[in-house]
Amino acid sequence: MLHAVMRQPPSARLMLATDPERPPSHRQLISAGARALIGAAVLVTAYYIVPESLESAPSVVLRIVVTAVVVAVMLAWQIRAIVDAELPLLRAMEALALTVTLMVVGFASFYIQVSKRDPTAFNEVLNRTGALYFTMTTLATIGYGDIHARTDGARIAVMVQMLFNVVVIGASVKLILHTARRRIETGPRTAPATPPVDPPA
Repeated sequence: MLHAVMRQPPSARLMLATDPERPPSHRQLISAGARALIGAAVLVTAYYIVPESLESAPSVVLRIVVTAVVVAVMLAWQIRAIVDAELPLLRAMEALALTVTLMVVGFASFYIQVSKRDPTAFNEVLNRTGALYFTMTTLATIGYGDIHARTDGARIAVMVQMLFNVVVIGASVKLILHTARRRIETGPRTAPATPPVDPPA
């Protein structure tokens, strides 16, 4: 059965994964991909244009807490959007793109603060691109080369991201995809029926 599905063209496989009676159109596919790219681009652009400032340790911790709250709120909003979506699998892909991008720029901002507060934390002082690159390297678990943590504080921060990657991102992916599959199986939510109104006498 699996081999038979995998031999189908990509459009047919996507049809099986969403709605076997009405596959998404090319316009819907392009629209979903464009929204995901635009959303991710907006987050990365904001990361680059927000002014840098050296914050105190409590402020850095507060930034982490705020980022975690924003991620949780966005995840809840995306889950609700998937439940109400006409094409839940495409909506789930958008949700994953935005959620992961937000997590990446959040940790990159944190690493910039760590590097500014202690220039010896990494083997070089991180700028915005360097922090983003280091965060993506950690997320992808491909190993370190040109940039790596040197102090215990920086290594603890990296371990926090590793744990975050495994627990939070893994749980988010499972939750989003599980919601999309449930939505496909149960069908769209329907509004409660309006009781009939008796005509005036």
